Amino acid sequence: MTRLLRLALLLPVLGVLLVLAGVAYAFSASGPAGFQAEDGRLIHPSRELRLLMTRLREVGTGRASELLEPANGLLAKAPLEEEPFIVAALTRYDEGRYEEATRLLDIARRRSARSFEARFLAVDANMAAGNIDRAVKDLEALLRLAPEQAALTRETLVLLSGHPETGPVALEAIEEDRTKLMVLTALARAEPDPGALIEAIRTTRAAEAVRGDPRAVDPITRPLIDAGDYPGAYRVWSELVGRRPGEEGLITDPEFGGDLPPPFGWSLRSGPEGYAALGPSGLSGEAYGRRTTELARQVLLLPAGSYRLRAEVLDPSEAIELRVQCLGGEEIVRTRLREAGAMAARFSVSPDCRAQSLELRARASDPPRAAAFSIESITIEGDGA
Repeated sequence: MTRLLRLALLLPVLGVLLVLAGVAYAFSASGPAGFQAEDGRLIHPSRELRLLMTRLREVGTGRASELLEPANGLLAKAPLEEEPFIVAALTRYDEGRYEEATRLLDIARRRSARSFEARFLAVDANMAAGNIDRAVKDLEALLRLAPEQAALTRETLVLLSGHPETGPVALEAIEEDRTKLMVLTALARAEPDPGALIEAIRTTRAAEAVRGDPRAVDPITRPLIDAGDYPGAYRVWSELVGRRPGEEGLITDPEFGGDLPPPFGWSLRSGPEGYAALGPSGLSGEAYGRRTTELARQVLLLPAGSYRLRAEVLDPSEAIELRVQCLGGEEIVRTRLREAGAMAARFSVSPDCRAQSLELRARASDPPRAAAFSIESITIEGDGA
């Protein structure tokens, strides 16, 4: 597996060399045949370096040793350039001397921190040497330096993070919050295993990253819901938001504090049919009556039994209703918020309804009429009656 990844990562290196070859053809007076112009004038060392990289592309990375002597000569003329060290590193790499290759590439990157060809090769060399943590750091840098190769870079990060041999080290080495969340989202989509995801969340300390971007919670949790693993989804969600499973009760955030993200916290909608927003008095908004639309929802995990749905309504509307429905199944209960004050509705959950959605919906009217609403709280309680 590691060898396959290394081969995959060498492709963009060759692509970069091809680009450099084009630059050499465009800017050199002599072309790839030699390092001197036809009229005998000397070529600037920077052009010679480009020609050297052109020659490397022509002979192939497996014959990089043929260019080592010209590279050393150019190093004397241009001691601050990185290309001679890349050639030398390719030679060591071809000989299987991976640690030496990585040290030479470290020198190349000190001379040019933005040399993404050096970083691509460093990723490959570090993987070959078993330095997975260093490979990950270079991959993170390449997400910034080589956006045209971002898809390959992200895929490699995910493969390293998801493989049993390299995963723990790779996950621990990821530094940037957005990279952590991207990797976790991809791992959840590839194989929604709650145990593995929770371990990855703890290794990457992703709960800290989520505080800066709560919207990332739903994409990581949603694949488990789509796969029908509702308890697993709730465990992953609890790990990300820093809550103990079951701590929230039957409804999460019944008074609309807004500090817990979906899918087990409130998801609010805003669009041409209406909107819902959190405020100091709870949940409020407006619907425009053009068509029936969902304004807010959260996923519930109610065990089989009897319940009572309650709401404290501040500003009622005939057009606004609450609905509980089995996920992917039939509707359980629906009630309109017609009057201000407390409202309640009884309902029952069957054993085969393993997860539910609680929805706030706006109904269409004919002719369309705007309808404002305000709700202080929504709760669900067990109904012993």
